[in-house]
Amino acid sequence: AKLLAKNRQTFLLQTTKLTRIARRMCRDILQPRRAARRPYAPINSNAIKAECSIRLPKAAKTPLKIHPSVRLPLATIIKELGKGPLRVIGSLLEWEFLPHFLD
Repeated sequence: AKLLAKNRQTFLLQTTKLTRIARRMCRDILQPRRAARRPYAPINSNAIKAECSIRLPKAAKTPLKIHPSVRLPLATIIKELGKGPLRVIGSLLEWEFLPHFLD
């Protein structure tokens, strides 16, 4: 079988922090499971925004403090990945992260 080239453009949906908070706060209005079953049904975003602004305390309108995550250097990650032996299962490759007992 020939591999076909991907013919559709991928996209990334970037949401604002207020939208992400509104999704969690207003689940009773949004009903995400019901909305997922009916993807073409309109969602009243104005009602969700109004309800979210009522439910949000005034303290939440201040900017959120973002703490940067601590990331390991790339050399450390590569060293950790290289520790385990490479196992071939069918057509898949699987890394074992268990210590070597046979070395």
